[in-house]
Amino acid sequence: MIPTLLILRIRHDGGRTFRLYLPLLLILVLLAPFILVALVVLCVVAAARGIGPHRVPVMLWQLTSGLRGLHVDVDSPESAVFVKVI
Repeated sequence: MIPTLLILRIRHDGGRTFRLYLPLLLILVLLAPFILVALVVLCVVAAARGIGPHRVPVMLWQLTSGLRGLHVDVDSPESAVFVKVI
């Protein structure tokens, strides 16, 4: 299952917090033409390097599916950034 939501939270020194909820499915639909062009280019590169081009979509699907559950939390004295992929 591919990730569906990205939560981005940024806290600044003054205590102000910025939260952004991004629906990844909507972003995926908007970027679909660019993703298809990149997929064709990756298949050509894979074929030139001796990798079966049929493996490229499978690898991209596995990479995308593996992002689900990702948590990144960076904290410093001035600010903090939290990213969560659901």
